[in-house]
Amino acid sequence: MVKAGTATQIINNEIGTDIQAAGYMHKVQRIRDDLEANALWIESEKTGMLFITCDLIGLEIDFTESLLTSIAESAAIPRDNILIGCSHTHSGPSIVGPTHPDKPIDEVYLERLRAWLCAVANEAVSSAEPVQIAWAKGHAEIGYNRRICLADGSHIMHGDPARPDATGLEGPNDPQHTTLFVRAPDGKLKAVMYNNTAHPVNFYGADFLSADFPGLARQHLREVFGKIPVLFFNGTIGDIAIYDELWKRRTPETADQRVARTAHLLTGETLRLLQHADFVDEAFVMHRATHFRADLRSLPEERLQWAQRVMTQYRNGNRDEPGRLAFPTAYMTLLLHERFGNKTSETIDLHAGRIGELAFVSVPCEIFCHFGLQVKRRSPFPITAVFGVTNGEMGYCPTIEGTIGGSWEGTVSLTSRWDITTGYRIVDEWSRMLQQIAAAR
Repeated sequence: MVKAGTATQIINNEIGTDIQAAGYMHKVQRIRDDLEANALWIESEKTGMLFITCDLIGLEIDFTESLLTSIAESAAIPRDNILIGCSHTHSGPSIVGPTHPDKPIDEVYLERLRAWLCAVANEAVSSAEPVQIAWAKGHAEIGYNRRICLADGSHIMHGDPARPDATGLEGPNDPQHTTLFVRAPDGKLKAVMYNNTAHPVNFYGADFLSADFPGLARQHLREVFGKIPVLFFNGTIGDIAIYDELWKRRTPETADQRVARTAHLLTGETLRLLQHADFVDEAFVMHRATHFRADLRSLPEERLQWAQRVMTQYRNGNRDEPGRLAFPTAYMTLLLHERFGNKTSETIDLHAGRIGELAFVSVPCEIFCHFGLQVKRRSPFPITAVFGVTNGEMGYCPTIEGTIGGSWEGTVSLTSRWDITTGYRIVDEWSRMLQQIAAAR
């Protein structure tokens, strides 16, 4: 018998606090739409998993480690059986990085968040009741590769594809739409958890809080089903934009238009999959976690000197360095040297699990889309979802092409610090874990 419990909590920050978006120093002037945390506890045969999703950019790994311990102790569940995914909205509190030399991490907000997430965890676990569940896989293309290749071998995030030296897109996108439906004993829908892949950056640099397109999709679903928890796990978003780089200059969209387009696609496909959902009251639940060694890239001396020069100019009041992200990039390059200068590797946690015939894997970073497609191809399960920015936000995990091409995601800094083999080794580890889970019953 499958049991499930749910909970929802608004997690807005205060007016006047810093907004996350890198390269901007805006403060919250209003709340466009609420940020939320939504929780789902699922258990079967004495094995349970707690899924929590938050309308946030991500969570620093040190804070995540202590947060997982707090939630585990509060809800009396195993620490390894908790997954906290962040939608990666760029219109939330300043809680990772820091992505600007003059924008601090909001520690006060993080402690409020800890209390909120412990509360939703307790409510979800304690409210568990017999349910029926269904899983499905569909197609909703909301994200597009965002890296433009140039003839000289360099690649540019959000580059101009109309440049005479542009040679196309660097990588693929992934339109897979994965859903898990939870139905209460009376037949009413109790919760929806879904996974798709795109950067929620529609209001990047604005002066308000917003959950972006996941918030509007949640609103649309609630217009049909009432105020149920709706959980969104973002996917392999490292190189995936919300708009088609090859067409954005031909058919421009407003931010509101992009949000509406994306939310309607997500809602429509979720409802289509629900129409044909095959609910069951028995399903095998299993989970594995492992500590994975990520080797660190070396920081070239010339790159360190560039960062020192740029930040010296910044501190002296010279803000003429070209490019909005030049100062954040230089600052995070110095942070890499400061925090990891004497280290050769670090440990990250990888997760894999199954709920019935739905498998999932997770990683605490913005991993490139290629790696998600690879693990899905190798998975022994008919449906496999990849949860990125889950149980931490440790920056980008690019492909070899992404590293060679450089730009924001590929050039070595605090947010792109792992060896070029890391993503390929993560896929190998995920695949081993999924094979073990498939063979366990």
